[in-house]
Amino acid sequence: MNPHGIIDQLKLPDKADINVLYQQILELTYNEADTTEQDLETFHQMVGAILVARELLSVGQIDDLLDLHHSGSRVDVLNFVKLLRTVLVSGMESVSETTIIRVHTSFFEFATVNSMTRFRINLEIENAEMALCFQYDIDR
Repeated sequence: MNPHGIIDQLKLPDKADINVLYQQILELTYNEADTTEQDLETFHQMVGAILVARELLSVGQIDDLLDLHHSGSRVDVLNFVKLLRTVLVSGMESVSETTIIRVHTSFFEFATVNSMTRFRINLEIENAEMALCFQYDIDR
């Protein structure tokens, strides 16, 4: 889906809570009818890694660190970030491997505390997953 198309589809009251905005963006990107369990797993792995990282990482660094594969194919991290650019990338420049991912504090709070939906990120699980990524990287 085109990220600008998502913005055009938002229907918010004049004084909407920022959490409502984030929820709508994610629901429009991951609609129930077309989203698989694998899509949600990828969302959790990618966003979880971004949220627990101790420093800002580029798209390429996230791709190298996670080295995600589903059904034998490498996950297209660049496309993932493009789909969620409204919450993952500041500015309007095109997204590339060198784009730095910057998550606003309000999205971090939404994803880890305020979201009571399928988009909630459990920091304990994601920290453990990140530790496994580092261990695997060391062992390679």
